[in-house]
Amino acid sequence: MKPGLDKIGIGLGVVCMAGSLMWAFGVGPRPKQRNLEQMLSVPTDYESRTPPAMEMREATWGVPGAQSEDGLWVYDLFTPPKIYIDPQTGLFSVVPFQEQKVVPFGIRFVGIERDLYRIQYEGFIEEDPSDARKSLIRIYDREGDDSFLGRVGQSFPDKSLEIVDFQITRELDSNGFIERSEVLTIQDTRTGERVKLASGIPKYSDQLNVIFQSEGGSTQQFILHEAGESFECSGSIYRLLELNVEAGQVRIEKMNTETGSRTVQTLRSPFDTLSWIRHQEYQPNFMQPTLSNDEQSKEHSI
Repeated sequence: MKPGLDKIGIGLGVVCMAGSLMWAFGVGPRPKQRNLEQMLSVPTDYESRTPPAMEMREATWGVPGAQSEDGLWVYDLFTPPKIYIDPQTGLFSVVPFQEQKVVPFGIRFVGIERDLYRIQYEGFIEEDPSDARKSLIRIYDREGDDSFLGRVGQSFPDKSLEIVDFQITRELDSNGFIERSEVLTIQDTRTGERVKLASGIPKYSDQLNVIFQSEGGSTQQFILHEAGESFECSGSIYRLLELNVEAGQVRIEKMNTETGSRTVQTLRSPFDTLSWIRHQEYQPNFMQPTLSNDEQSKEHSI
C-alpha cells in the first residue's frame, strides 16, 4: 500500500459519519411542507351533481336442490347437510335412525312330523323254507303297545287287520353273502287300505302333522294337517294357506278377531334339507309274545 492512502481512507470515513449524524439530527435542508389550508382546500373545477335516488329491491335465496337421485340429500352453499350414522349398518344416512318396533306374529313354525303307522312288522319264524306263507309272523301293535303272532289268512278284529300275504326274498350281494328281506301285506279293515310292511323299514302314515307353537308366556302347541285348516290363539285365528314341503316353509294368515285385520307371513322350518320332516322314533316293545308249547319248540333266533 502506498504511503498516505490509509489517511485518505480514514478521512473519508469521518466525513461520511458526520453526514449521517447531521441527517439523523435534522441538520440540513428539509422538503417543503404544505400548510393545513392548502391541504383542505377544494378545487373549484368540479361540477356539483345530485346523486340519483336508489331503488330498493327485495331478493330471496332459491330453495336448495336435491343432490342425489333419491332426493334425500338436499343442501346448497349456505345450507350444509345433516349427516347421521345408522347404528345397524354403520353407513352415513340423511335421516336419523329410528328403531322400528316389530309386531310379534304370535306363533312360530316348529316343523313337520309324520306319525308311525299303527302296525309294524317285527320278524318271523320260518317253518317251511319252500313256502314263506307258512311262516309264523310277529307283529307289533303301537296302539295296544303289544306284540302278537299270526299267519297268512288270519284275521284280528281287535287289531282291525287281516294278514294277506308274506314273502321272503334271498339274494347274493357283491361280497357273496346272502341278503334277506321280507314283505308283510295286511288289510287294514279300519281304513280299507292294503298296506305293505317291509323288514328293517319303519312304516309311516301318509298324513303330515304341521306343528306350530305359541310365543309368549304360556306355550301351546297346535297341529294342522293340510291347507285350509285353522286354529285360534291369543285373540287371533291362524289359517294355513300353503304348505311347501320341498322348500320347507308354510304360508299362514293371521286374522285379529277384534279388528278383523289380516296379516300373511311365510315361515320357514329350522331345518335346511328335506330331512327336516321329522319322523317319530320307532321304539316298539320287543317283548316276547305268549306262545304255545308247539310254537315255542319251533321258535328260533331271527
